[in-house]
Amino acid sequence: MIRRIIFITVLSTLIVGVITAGITLMMDNYYTATALLVMTPVPLNSRDYIPSIISGREDTPYRVSFLTLNDIPSFPMPDYEQIFSSDEIVEEVLLYLTQKDEYKDVKLSRTKLRKSMSIKSKIFFQGTNQIQYQRIIQLQFTSKNPELSADICNYWANLGMAKIELLRQEPLKDGVAYLEKTLNEKKNALANNRKTLEQLEGSYHLPSVEMRIQELENQITSFKIQQVNLNLEMEQLAKEMELGSQEQPERTPLPGTDNLTNDINLLKKELSLKSSQKEALQKQVSELEQEIANLRKTYAEKKQEKQFLEDEQLLLKQMVENLSITYQNALANLEKSQSELRVASKALTPRQKSGPPRTLYILSVMVLTAVAVPTIYIGLLVANYYLDKFEKELSLPS
Repeated sequence: MIRRIIFITVLSTLIVGVITAGITLMMDNYYTATALLVMTPVPLNSRDYIPSIISGREDTPYRVSFLTLNDIPSFPMPDYEQIFSSDEIVEEVLLYLTQKDEYKDVKLSRTKLRKSMSIKSKIFFQGTNQIQYQRIIQLQFTSKNPELSADICNYWANLGMAKIELLRQEPLKDGVAYLEKTLNEKKNALANNRKTLEQLEGSYHLPSVEMRIQELENQITSFKIQQVNLNLEMEQLAKEMELGSQEQPERTPLPGTDNLTNDINLLKKELSLKSSQKEALQKQVSELEQEIANLRKTYAEKKQEKQFLEDEQLLLKQMVENLSITYQNALANLEKSQSELRVASKALTPRQKSGPPRTLYILSVMVLTAVAVPTIYIGLLVANYYLDKFEKELSLPS
């Protein structure tokens, strides 16, 4: 019995091994091309600074304070894997692959193509709350044609690096566009401010207005002095008239007394004239004071407007300078910003096949056969034994 089991097992194993060897020999060889990418950030950096005081300058330079457009940080390693295996990248690889003669009549899907694509990265250090990956990323592509495997692998690597570079540069370009727009707006605002200030200075020369106010104040002072002199003269005339009127009743009327009356009348006329002059001077003083008030109001308004324009111009100048520095730094960051992934080793045409593992297939099938055949044979013997026993029990007379 044991010999029979051994004989059947060995014979079955040999037959299955031969059949498996024939099948595996009919299978096509496939080749795997490998490309290596390495993360190497650009060693450039920019800093904020405070300018030193230049000797011989009367003013102290202000502290430089401006926006900075920071570089985009590198992606984590799992993000690189997701980007390289994204539908967009796989679809472009698929379109590129369908242009090849071997795949023109082959219908491929992204799911099926992903089975031929592999991206790997090894963990360098793993702590409790942190995982560090090696900087080397391994891309592999497998196909039946070794030259095609290398070509597709390199195309896939370049495609992924271009996508990552685009993802890094787009935010920087948006930031540069915003800075450029803001800088142009501030420059236009500064030009308009200067134009408005020039128009204001051309229409209202404030020193001339100050001189005019001073001249009017001098005229008012002169008129007031004349008013004081007129008041004194009018007081003197009033006293003379009072004395003349007091002396007239005490005197005996004599021939020629009309002269005294005439003198009094002359004094009255002169007093009336002085009073008219005083009123005229007062009117002129009021007009000059009103003109001065208007000039002072206009002067204050224009001075305040000029001061506002000058302060705004100073602020706009500082903003333009700061934005210019930021814009130049942003352009430098955009210029140096590129994918941190670089090709460490291009995919070369593989010289040895990577599959199928024919020996492994044959040995696996033979081992399974060597285990399965005796198990099945013994199972059949046991089943037959119990069936025969069961039939005998059924055939016994009751």
